[in-house]
Amino acid sequence: MVSHRKCKTIIFVSCCKQARFLTGAFCHLRPGLPVMGLWGTMNQKKRVEVFPKAAVMIATDVASRGLDFSGVDWVVQVDCPASAEDYIHRVGRHSSYE
Repeated sequence: MVSHRKCKTIIFVSCCKQARFLTGAFCHLRPGLPVMGLWGTMNQKKRVEVFPKAAVMIATDVASRGLDFSGVDWVVQVDCPASAEDYIHRVGRHSSYE
């Protein structure tokens, strides 16, 4: 992560609890690296505001549909999505604007 500071990364996890935990852990372990979280209990306005501020966004599948992100360099999946369709939507975040 540190060597790719200028890259935009989305890290997908399965649940809000994981997203909150990893967001806190990354912020604690790598202060100065703009890490933001995005999960289903956040309101829509907050969700839209998160990505432009983050070098690393840790998100649940709420970010895999309905939100378009430009300039994503890396998509990391911490765990398997519930279905093949969910997988396609997750990795599709990388190519939404290409």
